[in-house]
Amino acid sequence: MNIKTHSQIIQFLSEQNHDWNIDNDGQLEIVLAFENYLQTFGQASQIALISEQMDHHPTLIIDYNKLAIKIKTHSENGITEKDFEFVKKVNQTLSTN
Repeated sequence: MNIKTHSQIIQFLSEQNHDWNIDNDGQLEIVLAFENYLQTFGQASQIALISEQMDHHPTLIIDYNKLAIKIKTHSENGITEKDFEFVKKVNQTLSTN
């Protein structure tokens, strides 16, 4: 897998319909807000299913009504096409909920 350049990542993120960014550790990140813990946990469960299907596992941080999702390809120590595909699948899930 090839690591994406910073400009490729910025271009990809600009094309997304949700507010993903690059965190201080070089991971793609989004922080989502929900009405309550149950909704937050439900969304985290859907993300976990995507992760298992792709065999690509993000960091999920649940804090009552907030869910942070962070992803990069650890074996490559950077952002790859696999991360882009993960973001697309998460965005599809977010758009249907």
